[in-house]
Amino acid sequence: MTTIASISYFLGPFLVGIFSFLGYEKLFYFYGIIVSLSSLFLLLLDRDMVQVNNVEAKKEDTKKSKRIFSLINTLRYVTKLLINKPLLLSLILIFSLSMVIGVSFDAYEVVFLTKEIGLSNQQYAFSLSLLAIFFLGTSGLNVIIKQKNLYWTFTFGLISYYLYALIFVFSFGYWTILLSYFFLAIGQTLISLSLTSLIQRDIPLYDQNKVDASQNAIVGALQSLVIVTISFLFNFTHSIRYLYLGLFIIYSVLLFILTWKLRSRKDLKIT
Repeated sequence: MTTIASISYFLGPFLVGIFSFLGYEKLFYFYGIIVSLSSLFLLLLDRDMVQVNNVEAKKEDTKKSKRIFSLINTLRYVTKLLINKPLLLSLILIFSLSMVIGVSFDAYEVVFLTKEIGLSNQQYAFSLSLLAIFFLGTSGLNVIIKQKNLYWTFTFGLISYYLYALIFVFSFGYWTILLSYFFLAIGQTLISLSLTSLIQRDIPLYDQNKVDASQNAIVGALQSLVIVTISFLFNFTHSIRYLYLGLFIIYSVLLFILTWKLRSRKDLKIT
């Protein structure tokens, strides 16, 4: 699935870049045709895969009002669980912080690259295709990660991700953007895969879904908050770069605090 997604992510912007001379109105028609075809392919799925169980659906409706309480209880449980694993907790916090920054950058990437950096629509489309190639190439790192120290792999990935943020914020042209994308692919792949492996190794199987759900809930909420804040502040600054710079400074400070606390602890064993 990851390979298919990377290939699709490559082909989409690549085709937009090639056929942009047709005009964006015709490209939307082309997009509509592709979506229609994908919908038709759903008809080929086995009935058992798409059959709806009415009994289960009714039970699901009765649980909706209880979900928020279930999430709160899950967050409390995961907090107690991870407090006993300070190193893993710190890595999860670092990863979550990095993902919040990454999505915040991505939300206004088009405006930043085309309006402030000056990339053409074709250059932006091809840069996304190249990013997909980078991700596709780094997806094979999973085999290497399993043979190396996971903590040091996470550290190397974090350094790469930080370089992505640094270069991206201070980019001045097309080639610096591509360089930042190169570090983005390496960094995000390494920290994601190594953290997943660490959770699978150090957290009991029946608790792993709870950890994942809690992390996704918190990251999603923070991402929404940051994006809304950027939209509000943009009305005053009228510059995405300044807002990116502010986010990068906050990211650097929080990252320094988290890593400093890790280094200052003598009871942690890195294996």
